[in-house]
Amino acid sequence: MTLERLDLRGADADDSRLERAELRQSDLRTSQWRGALWHRVRARDCDLTELDLSSAQLLRCDLGPVRMARIRMHRAKIQDTTFKESELYAADFAGAVLIRVVFEGYEHATVSLSRTDWTGAALFDVDFRRANLYGATLRDAALVRCNLRGVNLCGADLTGVRLVGCETTGADLDGATF
Repeated sequence: MTLERLDLRGADADDSRLERAELRQSDLRTSQWRGALWHRVRARDCDLTELDLSSAQLLRCDLGPVRMARIRMHRAKIQDTTFKESELYAADFAGAVLIRVVFEGYEHATVSLSRTDWTGAALFDVDFRRANLYGATLRDAALVRCNLRGVNLCGADLTGVRLVGCETTGADLDGATF
């Protein structure tokens, strides 16, 4: 199912299911999808700014390029999903569980994850390919087998973070707090 040029600004889609859908040039700003299931959803050239996916499940999704600034994924379960060339400035991933997720930046730039909140999140096999986590909060987060190679963690709050089997070669930790 393809949904193109759809205007769902401020829509209430709590606890709904969106499966095998392709979103193109759609506007979902400030819509509510709390507790929803997104399965095999592809989104391109969409605006998902301030979308609320708290406690939602995202399975096998391909998101990008899309605008996702200040998106709420608090306590979400995200698995086998790719965020490609997406703007995730100040996104809320606190308490989320991510398994085999890829954050892939632009060819000559980084994916923006600056000022994101990962407090208490659990990340397994997450690849932060060309990611910018400047000023991110990873307080009490657990990262297992994650790729942080060359990632910008300047000014990040890493208090209580647990890194197990992570690749950190070339990560920039200037001004980070531990």
